[in-house]
Amino acid sequence: MFNFAQRRDLLRSALASVRNLVLVAILLDAIFQFLIFRIVHPGAALIFGPVLIGLPYATSRALSNRIGQLRRGNVSPSSRGRIFRSRIPGGIPPI
Repeated sequence: MFNFAQRRDLLRSALASVRNLVLVAILLDAIFQFLIFRIVHPGAALIFGPVLIGLPYATSRALSNRIGQLRRGNVSPSSRGRIFRSRIPGGIPPI
């Protein structure tokens, strides 16, 4: 993301990978609203559909990227301990 020449391509590929996921989330939210309430609120489907899909997607993508970096060795040894200690709830605070 720091290279300006690649930033536009990275943003375009990120939006392309998420576009279909968000559209399916909106559609599924509208279908479930109809099945449960027998009425569809489009505003709620437009807001909650992407949120309910986007948060787990972003979380799983961030975790898989972090694991991939650790396996490839792209993280320096000094920051490796800091990564795990900062994620432990109630654990050791980051240095």
